Amino acid sequence: MISITGTLSIKAVNGSKGSFCVGDLSTSVGTFKVKDAILDQYSPGDYDGTFVIEEIFPSSYTWRGKVWVEVRARLSAIHVESEPETPDTETLPESVEPDPANENRPVQETAATPVSDELLAAPTETSLFDAETHGLIEAGKAVKLDPTVDRGLFRAQRDALKGHGYRFDASTQMWELPAA
Repeated sequence: MISITGTLSIKAVNGSKGSFCVGDLSTSVGTFKVKDAILDQYSPGDYDGTFVIEEIFPSSYTWRGKVWVEVRARLSAIHVESEPETPDTETLPESVEPDPANENRPVQETAATPVSDELLAAPTETSLFDAETHGLIEAGKAVKLDPTVDRGLFRAQRDALKGHGYRFDASTQMWELPAA
């Protein structure tokens, strides 16, 4: 693992399974594609900070009749200095970027239980969150999501928190209710 300063440019993409985020991490040693689930919490824009890179690896995929090759970085921690001053509100169409939830995950990550359609359609958040997190939400307390769960479940949790009025604070990486 290495810790390096840089700028993470996050873009939102509308996919067949909902919106997701991808990023480009520009550092002094190069630029890397980032497609980690943790990005789904962030608003589009440029984030300056320190990034802990767990792994740098080549990746390729076929999308819309073309083969794409890119150098990716898997991040284990993101420490941003502040929110972007002028957030990027552009949302890219699905045809620009395939949904990372459809990609084959490394063996170490497949232990997470895939999210079922019934779970996503559940009317209450008790089926999305564990008892401790559900209690925090009921009490209006700050919540931190676990980005190592299935990406579909992670997105459903993110959307449920937004539905309750929570906002993501990039500097603390916590979901909080705005002060009244």
